Amino acid sequence: MNEIRIDNSEGVIAGSTVTATGDVLVNGQKITNIYYSAQYEELKNQLNELEARFATARQRIEQYPDDKSFQADLLTVDQKRSEIQSKINELKSEVIRLAEIFTRISINTERLKFVLKHFENGDYTSAKAILDVEQMNNEQGMLLQQKTQQQQQLAETEKLLINNANEFLILARLTAIAFDLPDRFNRTKEYFKHSLNAAHTLENTREYAYFLHQHNQFNDAAPFYQEALDFCRILAETNPQPYFPEVARLLNNIGNLQLVKKDFPAAETALLEALRINRSLTGSDPQTYQPDLAITLINLANLKHDKNDFPAAEDDYQEALGIYRSLTVNDPQTHLPDMAITLNNLASLQVKNETPEAEATFQEAMNIFTRLAKTNPKAYQPYIAGILNNLATLCADKNDFPAAGIAFQKALTIYRDLSKDNPFTYLPDVAMTAGNMSSFYLKNVPKRAKSLAYAKEALIAGLPFVETIPVVQSYIGSVLAVAEAWGMNRKVFFEKAVSAWQKK
Repeated sequence: MNEIRIDNSEGVIAGSTVTATGDVLVNGQKITNIYYSAQYEELKNQLNELEARFATARQRIEQYPDDKSFQADLLTVDQKRSEIQSKINELKSEVIRLAEIFTRISINTERLKFVLKHFENGDYTSAKAILDVEQMNNEQGMLLQQKTQQQQQLAETEKLLINNANEFLILARLTAIAFDLPDRFNRTKEYFKHSLNAAHTLENTREYAYFLHQHNQFNDAAPFYQEALDFCRILAETNPQPYFPEVARLLNNIGNLQLVKKDFPAAETALLEALRINRSLTGSDPQTYQPDLAITLINLANLKHDKNDFPAAEDDYQEALGIYRSLTVNDPQTHLPDMAITLNNLASLQVKNETPEAEATFQEAMNIFTRLAKTNPKAYQPYIAGILNNLATLCADKNDFPAAGIAFQKALTIYRDLSKDNPFTYLPDVAMTAGNMSSFYLKNVPKRAKSLAYAKEALIAGLPFVETIPVVQSYIGSVLAVAEAWGMNRKVFFEKAVSAWQKK
């Protein structure tokens, strides 16, 4: 079953977004315009160039179908195109996050005022250039010396150090979106450390933990998440309204982090406390905090699923689903996708629990994604194909082989169509689904020709990725086992598929 997970580690402010015209809005206030930035323009130009190369490669494949070099060039260009699109998406995400930081920190230095001005104008390179590392390091050193030598001025110096920490925090985040830097990760990490060297604040501690988490530095992120949590607990004692919800969000992130590390007891401790807090907050302000409660329930369900506690996981999914049903009444555009994801995950658990409603739950998720796909097919067709695969497996388990065959075929058709424009992204899914069908026509509806044809298609689709995507190796192993079950020699079948792929 394909389980879809909700990543709650970003923790962005509700209402932060990028409009169609490129304006970054935080709580309705325009902060900057991404489309004005040189970084965006350069990435967009690169993407346009790759789009042109992609179209040319496809044209050459049509003109010279026997020349395998054009097929390889198509995949290479598509991979680069996907990488550039990912950078554009990351740029938008990071600029939103940086805009949020500007709304939360004190802009108390002339440098930060100039940085903010350039940032508002979309000139991120100039904004970064203002934050001179050597000068800021010198100031930091001077300020740290003052802290040691002049205890009577400690309070004022602490304020200045916080300003310095904020400057390094902004520099770290600006460096995180400077994609031309060859050592972007290490430099960003270095500037975060400079910020923390000046002063440990809730903002820079939490942001560093998030940065490390997003870059899979789980062991390094954990103590900074804990430190940020300790900050919030202290602040919540005297000012609960803004900091109590933040305690819950940090606990959610810590729980997700521990779940990735397979530390189930620590994950459960954090998520259960987050759940208690969110239930309390929802009781007093359901409109604001119900989405946080739903996400916490989903995270707990994911944990219980990983622990094979399927009935308990289903209960949490059901409660989250009830919340989303309520939320979609007034705001379907925001909450319907999360509701459909929850339905898919719930249905996957219902299959394992042998719950009769599983098929109906899958179908409800399918209906939602089908409606959403009418206005944004590229975003939601992959979800539809994933659910079709789940439905096909369910129908096969129930011996409803005609329905299973139809669902598998629809899923394969979608992935085939998607792979025409994005082969790097969707050919592995073609390999997976064709592999499922080869097994289906071996075990459930024995048809030798069909089974071997799908096995061959799975091999041809998966071969370009066998070295880069580990799961594709399992697809290939499965279809070779199918071929062997039909009395074929594995090596001969594989070599014929390789030959067919090379001629394509």
